[in-house]
Amino acid sequence: MPKGKAGDLYIASVIHVQRDGKNEKGEKVKVTETIQPGQMVSDTDLTDEEVKDLLRHKGVLRAATLEEQQLMDSRDERKAAAESVQETEQERERLANEQQIEKDRIDAEARAEADEKKRKLEEKQAKERDALAAKASKASGAKK
Repeated sequence: MPKGKAGDLYIASVIHVQRDGKNEKGEKVKVTETIQPGQMVSDTDLTDEEVKDLLRHKGVLRAATLEEQQLMDSRDERKAAAESVQETEQERERLANEQQIEKDRIDAEARAEADEKKRKLEEKQAKERDALAAKASKASGAKK
């Protein structure tokens, strides 16, 4: 079922519209904007005044044929499907990033814990070596 709005018009040819704009220096100038055919007026930013002016030109704006409406509807459906795929891919990437951050956090915590255990072991071993060295020093001092 076509989903165009009642009274909506089909753009049948390229439209060039003069609008107010600004140049690089910020000065007011007329800017020509191009609107491509194959869409409904309601899908563009044409003003009511521009539409009235365009209606004076035969064949530029007209009611869409059933085939054109179906083509636009299928294009809209394909666009919606593509957007859904893109959103799904973005969500997948976000989830993968969150999961990688969690893995990295766990790895960092495990490294910090291992480093702490190594530091404590090294301190213990250093104390044992110092105690052994002191004992050996006492023993060699007692022999003298």
